[in-house]
Amino acid sequence: MKRAAVVLSGIVIAGLFVVPALAFTRSHAIKACNDSKFKPRRFTIAQSCWADSGIYARKSAWRYWDRKMLGDRWARADAKIYRNDCNPSCAAGHFHHRAAHVWLTGRAWCKSVHRHVYKVQHIKYVGPDKGVGPDIRWPRGWRVLSCP
Repeated sequence: MKRAAVVLSGIVIAGLFVVPALAFTRSHAIKACNDSKFKPRRFTIAQSCWADSGIYARKSAWRYWDRKMLGDRWARADAKIYRNDCNPSCAAGHFHHRAAHVWLTGRAWCKSVHRHVYKVQHIKYVGPDKGVGPDIRWPRGWRVLSCP
C-alpha cells in the first residue's frame, strides 16, 4: 500500500513539472512590431511598423496551428489582408482589403519574447483585386520576419 502511494505521488509530482514545460513549447505569431500572440485574429504583414500599420491581416480564422510536416511546424489562416493606399497621404489614405490564405512557418526561438515564434510568412490571394488599381502593391510571396 505504501509502495503504491509513493509511486502515485511520484507520478503526480512529475506531472507538475512536465505540464508547465509543454506550455512554453507552443508557437506564437508575430502580432506587431514588439508583440507576439498565440493564434492572433489580427497581425501585421511583413512587420510593417509604421504608425498607421499600413498592411495587416484581420478576421483571421486559423485552420491549422503547430502542424508538423517535413520536420517543421506551420500554421495556416484564412484572412483578409488590409492595405492603406496612402492617397493623398498615408494619414489620410483609405484601407482596401482582399481575401487570402496566410501560411506561417520557420518556427524559431526568440530571446526577446522568450517564446517560439513563426518567422516566415507566405500570402496567397484567393479573391479578386476589388478594382483598387495598379498603384496599390499587394504583398505576396515569402517574407522572413525578425524577432519582436
